[in-house]
Amino acid sequence: CGIMYKYDLGIIGGMGSEATVELYNRIISRTYHTCDQEHMRICVLNNSIIPDRTRCIVYNEESPVPYINESIRDLVNIKAEYFIIPCNTAHHFANEYNTEGIKFISMIEETLKYINENFSDKKVCILATHGTINSKVYHGNKLGENLNFVYCSKEEQENVMKVITDTKSDCERNEILNLLLSVIKSVKERNG
Repeated sequence: CGIMYKYDLGIIGGMGSEATVELYNRIISRTYHTCDQEHMRICVLNNSIIPDRTRCIVYNEESPVPYINESIRDLVNIKAEYFIIPCNTAHHFANEYNTEGIKFISMIEETLKYINENFSDKKVCILATHGTINSKVYHGNKLGENLNFVYCSKEEQENVMKVITDTKSDCERNEILNLLLSVIKSVKERNG
């Protein structure tokens, strides 16, 4: 006798909340449908009290794992079949997640599979938090072994962090975008 799932997917969000909305929007907009009933059954848990993942990795502050595991339990209790977390840095802790009764979709692994299939002959720069970079979430993953990663300079990385933190606040979007574009331009010029 198998489990009867009430939800196809659970999204553990709040890391940040806009990333959660963006992921949900992309799933909805990329799902072929002719009516509401043809969409997946998705539950979004926007658990915005989860401690900062980068601060845990870089400064050894409070771990997000108990909070994420609590959200996973909530998704198991409502009978979600799969879950995803739209936070790169949170994937550093994936081996500590209690996934009994639910399947985890790693966006890191899915991204690396996509890069390997479509851009394996290109240079790849990960624009991410200090926590994601320091914990080697991408370039330490087995699927990233044969990829040609390039890295931001210290100044570029600080600007990437500013883009990420400003995105999570109420900053002017055009300023954020311009700073991100300047980082991309700089990395591209330096690395060909």
